[in-house]
Amino acid sequence: GLGPLREEFGTALRKNTNLQKYEVVLPGGIELDILVAHYSNPGIAIERVIHLTVPLDGYRVLRPEALLVLKLCAWLDRTARPKGVKDEIDILSVLVSVQIDWEAFRALTVQCASAYYAQMPGVMHRVLESADRRKTWARVLRNGAPAFSNEHAWRAALAQLKVQLPRDI
Repeated sequence: GLGPLREEFGTALRKNTNLQKYEVVLPGGIELDILVAHYSNPGIAIERVIHLTVPLDGYRVLRPEALLVLKLCAWLDRTARPKGVKDEIDILSVLVSVQIDWEAFRALTVQCASAYYAQMPGVMHRVLESADRRKTWARVLRNGAPAFSNEHAWRAALAQLKVQLPRDI
């Protein structure tokens, strides 16, 4: 339950009924979304991904494939809004920071709600095109430092990402 989270975060833990989740804003502006089984459904039922976790700093966090699916669903909903920019930065941060198991990613996308699943083919390429056009790549951090020192570094990374991404993703 939420008891331990309420103990740790107190009044910083807030329920967002519109988005069916809980949220915490930590010092430094770090935002945590807390998704709850049988309550949260951000494009894919949380029950389908809740077990896909790894330990990190004493917490269990979603595997990168599950996080990408959730972030992509959010990005598809809010791409033209300010939160869509944040989603795009988060997606790029995951792509440049960790290895992705693309077969596991595909297996999760199949479980998305049909409105999201229909938009999944080519979605990563659309994110990369958007990041290039909007220059959101310039706001991506890796270990607290800019992931790309300049546009040339971004272009090199973009070319590498395009080679690594399966065509249909």
